[in-house]
Order: sequence, then C-alpha cells, then structure tokens
Amino acid sequence: MSRKAVIFLSVFLSAMNLQAQSGKGLAVVELFTSEGCSSCPPADEVLSEIAKTYKTNVYPIEFHVDYRDSLGWQDPFSQARYFQRQRAYGQSRVKREAHLR
Repeated sequence: MSRKAVIFLSVFLSAMNLQAQSGKGLAVVELFTSEGCSSCPPADEVLSEIAKTYKTNVYPIEFHVDYRDSLGWQDPFSQARYFQRQRAYGQSRVKREAHLR
C-alpha cells in the first residue's frame, strides 16, 4: 500500500471513529460509473446531491469501470481494478445491489 493510501486510510478511519463516538454515524456510498455510459450522468448527479445534502455523514466515492471503454469512448479515469471491485460485490451477499453487465 502506498504512503498516500495509508495516510488517507488513517485520516478516514479517524473521521469514522469520531463520527461513531458522536453518535452521528457515517455512510460510504460507492458509484460504479463510466464517462462512456449514457445513463451514468444522472447517477453522478444523484451522488452529488447526496454528498451536498449529507455533507458530514456521507463519504461518496466514484469508481470508473473499464468495461465500457471498448464501446468507443475511452474513460480516462477508468481502471480494471474498479470493475474487479464491482464484480466482487456482485459475487458477495450484496448481489442484488450490484449492477453487472
């Protein structure tokens, strides 16, 4: 794990601990998206609205998947590991919640 990732994770876990102690809680919302996806911009907007509405209680994350890159639009933010993460969700207990192609 890179030094930057370790620092980020430490800060994030500290923030979660403070939220938990205050009784307010924290939610992580993950969106798997792609710049080459016609239905993704509305989902991006929803995630943005959630982040604005719940500023201190929600940690939004967008993962740009790479499987749409072969359809004509190369997403500069896509990474194969993000699709692997999405697929792992689909194979876990949250299968009903994960959209897979």
